[in-house]
Amino acid sequence: MVYEWLNKKYEWNLEISNPQIASFPNKFVFICPPNKVKETMKSIEGNIQKEWLRLQELCDIKKENLSDDYFNYSWASTKLNREAENFYVDAHALAQKLLAACKLKPSKIRKSQNGEKCPLCGEYSAKEFDKEEKLCVICATKRRLPEKMMNAKAEILHSTFKDIGFPDTYFLAGAKSKEDSTQNKYYAILLMDGDKMGDLINGETIDAKYCDVVHPKIKEKFGNKTQYSFFKDKRKITPDVHSSISDYLNKFTRERVAKIVETLGGKGKLVYAGGDDVLAILPLENALEITEQISKAYNDILGYAPGISISAALLLVHHKEPLREVIREAHEVLEEIAKIKSKRNSVAIRLKKRSGGDRDFYCRWNSEEYKSFKNAVEYFKGKEVSSSLAYNLSKLKPALNVDGITQEQKEKLFEYECKHSGITDKNIAKDLCNICLACDLNFEAPIIAKFLGGVK
Repeated sequence: MVYEWLNKKYEWNLEISNPQIASFPNKFVFICPPNKVKETMKSIEGNIQKEWLRLQELCDIKKENLSDDYFNYSWASTKLNREAENFYVDAHALAQKLLAACKLKPSKIRKSQNGEKCPLCGEYSAKEFDKEEKLCVICATKRRLPEKMMNAKAEILHSTFKDIGFPDTYFLAGAKSKEDSTQNKYYAILLMDGDKMGDLINGETIDAKYCDVVHPKIKEKFGNKTQYSFFKDKRKITPDVHSSISDYLNKFTRERVAKIVETLGGKGKLVYAGGDDVLAILPLENALEITEQISKAYNDILGYAPGISISAALLLVHHKEPLREVIREAHEVLEEIAKIKSKRNSVAIRLKKRSGGDRDFYCRWNSEEYKSFKNAVEYFKGKEVSSSLAYNLSKLKPALNVDGITQEQKEKLFEYECKHSGITDKNIAKDLCNICLACDLNFEAPIIAKFLGGVK
């Protein structure tokens, strides 16, 4: 959107890729004269507020209902001491900490929301009527804005909304029509987030050395001389390096993520891809493969240095589940299971059946447990498997807890019980053993693998 605005206002010719992908950054870093900081920030805040009010008016929000306290603005600045050795690194780290402290106290207190609450968000007062439904100003603006933008060619957001379409979750779940009762009616919500982005932005996980960014002939001629020993030092964070990280993250979301979802996603939809964040709604059959491919693309773009990774939450949900609640739960699974319980660089999968409790499985990328889980998913595709599989395997729990039992003996036990469910493949029995042991004797893991494999 920024590129489109620059092209329109200054007649530039910046390349715009995938304008339909939502990617609106809410944080940025820039360098300006110290005496211009407050003036610049007030100008930025004022322009955002002005545009926000204009969009509400464009959406026919009544003047007395306009919301002017929705956004909170926080900023921090530090002076660059060019005499210090790491002047940019230190100044940036300090600015980050100051900004985090500023956010603890909101810059603006929202007005109290009295009376009837909005039926969509349940947070703000319902004041605007929209198709016989009373909504809050925020939800009414969101609902009306796409249609307004589609009909307003002069608007910057016109190209973003002109071909927009969002698939019905019923069809994502595999149904051919509203009357189709033969399909499973489940689909997947994918949420991904880069791990320890603060460390990457602060240069702690960057593995590049100065010799990696100089011409090979210069390195060959001067690399062994004492005065050029810094060639082997780790590259320090500079504004140019920060800009490069931003460009690579943009390349990851705009090019790689969009292409993966478009190629493998079928009826799926990439909802948001900005920086290191991804949100997509997918059919079940390729959801796990898409998740893995996006994880690989992240490292292909940003590198494989220790600490550079992305975690994922994959929720398998019924099409009638409220989308707002499902996305909220996806955030919980990502933060509490993939990042904390599984210690990042992980995928966490939750199966939410309409009957029974939630079933979870989690493991780290490239682990033996993940390979076993993938093998199990592939094995279950197109196969009839006993519904008592999890129950049969759970009967092994007392034996698996016996002191001194070896891995080989555990695998033999699984092999024996798998035969009771019609699974005679010894390798799959071993894989099922691995995924059940991965999460503290989690016998629900095979059920999730079966579900992703198409066995309901």
